[in-house]
Amino acid sequence: MINPRLNLHHVRTAYIAWHLARESQLTSAQCRKTLLAALLHDIGGLNEESRQQPISYYDNEFNNHAAVGAELLATVPLLAPLKTIVRYHHIPWENGKGASVNGAKTPKESHIIFLADRLDVLIAQYRTSDIITAKDEIIDIISSGEDTLFKPDYIRAFRRMTNSALFWRIIESTEFHDYIQDIPRINNDSVSLHNFRDIAGMLAFIIDGFSHHGVQHSLVAGRISGYLAKKMGIPPEQCLKIETGGLLHNLSSLAQCDTPAHADGGSAVWNELCSIEAIRDIARWCQIQKTVVAKSGCPQEVMIMKASIWLASLLQGVTLSSEFKARVGETAEIAPELAGIVQQHSAVLLQIFQESVKERRALVQRINQLSQP
Repeated sequence: MINPRLNLHHVRTAYIAWHLARESQLTSAQCRKTLLAALLHDIGGLNEESRQQPISYYDNEFNNHAAVGAELLATVPLLAPLKTIVRYHHIPWENGKGASVNGAKTPKESHIIFLADRLDVLIAQYRTSDIITAKDEIIDIISSGEDTLFKPDYIRAFRRMTNSALFWRIIESTEFHDYIQDIPRINNDSVSLHNFRDIAGMLAFIIDGFSHHGVQHSLVAGRISGYLAKKMGIPPEQCLKIETGGLLHNLSSLAQCDTPAHADGGSAVWNELCSIEAIRDIARWCQIQKTVVAKSGCPQEVMIMKASIWLASLLQGVTLSSEFKARVGETAEIAPELAGIVQQHSAVLLQIFQESVKERRALVQRINQLSQP
């Protein structure tokens, strides 16, 4: 969605890494972590320059997106166990020097993802021709990196993996589902709404990095949405969903101008998410709030989200609760049935904004420090 040139890169890398992990006799838990970390390995690419880094087979010395990705994953308790794997997924083997970094052991999963990542980038260079015809050349290039780029154990696993005709048949595909279908389903506890809300909070930071509303905008919109829903007496589970909708409301802004998601105002993004039953209602609210004009008469959840998005922008220009309350009283942007609640709790809403700004600025500062060579 962010960069068409990297379409399917993450899922292909995960597919390759999964098979390398299994061929390397990693435990089921390690295979699972390898797969999940591979799916998220470039989550730290917060700008177009970072997104371009994986496109070249010959790796850059400084891959700040790996460090940034680890920092982002650390903000989500469910994903925090993957942070070290992602942090070191660009560490070459270098005749054993890459076995540790700064005195700490480099995870096996990191070395496997590094090989999988490089393999997918290399294969991508042959996609305009016949990958099967170039198979031997691809194998030779990867094999030449044994002991310098890649740990010998994983090169042996790579050779076993690439002996399979099925592997090459699938790797030719440009269809997402071909890769997913060949990876066994992960046996895991279901993701709770709290987990999903936390993940949405991480995504909100990435979303706001590509928008013009400020790094705190979606976080503020989400938190205000959840707070207002609670004050309206909405059940806790629904409040969590409304908060998550506020966090993700601008998800379609990630789409580049050449993608279908941008051409149709983002409908393709929401239509795709509507196919996921557990978050279908959240996706529909986000889609509706993008198109509906009326402040009243729309679903209650959409009314709250629209008000919260507007408030997130308004709060950037006010510092006093009294000023905020006055501005809310003058506007027609908030449905009448909600305006009174907003005014009544203006001091708390201002506090939510201020705390969210502080939190995001701290994250930006940490990321800026990580981004320095």
